[in-house]
Amino acid sequence: MGDDELSELGDVYQFVFTLPKLKYIKFTVNTLRVYVSLPIAINEQFSTIECLVIDYFCTFKELFAILSYTPQLRRLMVMRHCDGSGFESRLPLKLLNLMSISIHGCSITFDKFKMFIRSLGCKLTALDVLTYYADMNYLDANQWKEFLVECLPQLEKFKFEYNRSLRSKNDYPIHPEDINEFTSPFWIQRKLVVEVVMYPCDIIYTIGPYK
Repeated sequence: MGDDELSELGDVYQFVFTLPKLKYIKFTVNTLRVYVSLPIAINEQFSTIECLVIDYFCTFKELFAILSYTPQLRRLMVMRHCDGSGFESRLPLKLLNLMSISIHGCSITFDKFKMFIRSLGCKLTALDVLTYYADMNYLDANQWKEFLVECLPQLEKFKFEYNRSLRSKNDYPIHPEDINEFTSPFWIQRKLVVEVVMYPCDIIYTIGPYK
């Protein structure tokens, strides 16, 4: 979809969820004025979708409602900014088939991000997250370790990128000694390494597999 006049996708999603053999769908909307009005699904409303790609600006609250209709989902990709406004603790879903999540524009606190993943009731094997959100907890190696061990023990592929704009040459969001926490045996055994790239106005931290 690419209609610039389209702003409310609730009816579109409701129609798509009724298609009996649909396995893959990509929603692309070329406008900033988008919202999805969907109630949480009831049992008879479930969809057969296995791969869902969202290519528009959305919220985690809307995303959670959408996912309540897709118990067969195996792969989720959110390609643009996903805002945390209005997202609170939810009753858990049962996305037992969901193995891969990619969110390229995660705008939510780390605590709420962990809450979101827990609420899906899934057993991820792949997680790819990019955030611009100014929450220093995203760069806490021990918090990540605790979360991965507790909630994602089956995880095989992990990539995390934290982008931060710098207001001055001394405005670095993490100190070198803190980066060393990502070199503990936990990260080495999983063949994960942290990389830091500095630009004049930005700094990028990436945690991912050895290249």
